[in-house]
Amino acid sequence: MTGTKSSKQSGALETTGAKLPSNLKRSKTGIYQYRKVVPTDVRHIIQKSEFKESLGTDRAQALVKHAEWEAKTIKLIHDARQHLKSGDAIDNYLKAGSPRAVLKGASPTIYGHAASLYLLGLSADLERRRQGDLAGPEFHELQQAVDTMLSQVKQVLASGDSMRYQEVVKQLLHGHGYVVDASEEQWQTILYDFARAIKPGIEEMVKRQEGEITNFDASKYDAMNPGPVWLQGTQQQAQALQKPVEPPRLSDIPPLYENRLRTKEPKTRSTRLHRWGRLVDFCRDKYLSDFATKDLTSFFQKPLKRVPRRLLVDEHMQESQTGIHCRL
Repeated sequence: MTGTKSSKQSGALETTGAKLPSNLKRSKTGIYQYRKVVPTDVRHIIQKSEFKESLGTDRAQALVKHAEWEAKTIKLIHDARQHLKSGDAIDNYLKAGSPRAVLKGASPTIYGHAASLYLLGLSADLERRRQGDLAGPEFHELQQAVDTMLSQVKQVLASGDSMRYQEVVKQLLHGHGYVVDASEEQWQTILYDFARAIKPGIEEMVKRQEGEITNFDASKYDAMNPGPVWLQGTQQQAQALQKPVEPPRLSDIPPLYENRLRTKEPKTRSTRLHRWGRLVDFCRDKYLSDFATKDLTSFFQKPLKRVPRRLLVDEHMQESQTGIHCRL
């Protein structure tokens, strides 16, 4: 069947016949993405379920970037598994008597670091409910526990007597290889802010006991948690793979635009997204901050000719066809 394809079809870089390598996808709007699922056995170390990165609209550049990302993620997954290979990393670290990392009391993130560890139990609690593991006497015991915890945290926030949480915070951080070097005044601030942070989590547990499950989100404290001392090297690599903060481009708009068009007819959605893709190509995927009225005026007013799709995605051909513009 491949012999029946015309030379024009086989030469078009953007046809569906041109097979993309594994983990490289192309959206309907022509944007390439690197997507790779993180294996379940190391998700708790890498702290994400999928690697996802936009690679632009140029196929040649996307292939190069894909190779770079593939090499980085393979190494990251390998390093994470090396930590697991020798057994329980926590036990090995603590049994070895390794020195603890010291957190200075003036650090503004200590309370959030401890709170993130405290609130991790909410996910496990929800899973136990899904599995039916809280049925029977344990459910009633938990009811008493959460009522007590809520009463205590309210009393702490009302009176300011937060020192009862000092051992809780110490144990949470000690389990990940940290100790806190803080004055009594600094401890007071840390513990009060810790109480404020965990109160919504305790209230969530109370709601669950009453059959009300909400989408509780404690992710705002994740940035304050550098992870266990013995895994920081691996997690720093994971952070290095995070998408760098940069101004948004025209190619970042389609996912938002597609959501806005979700109530439109399929043909209308497809047409409008296709037009935006043409605009992205025409403007060479500019930063939104650089996009001006004159760009849009030029796109609509200059003579627009039919251009083969392959010319729009081949950077070399774009450079040589400076007088040709794509049609909306």
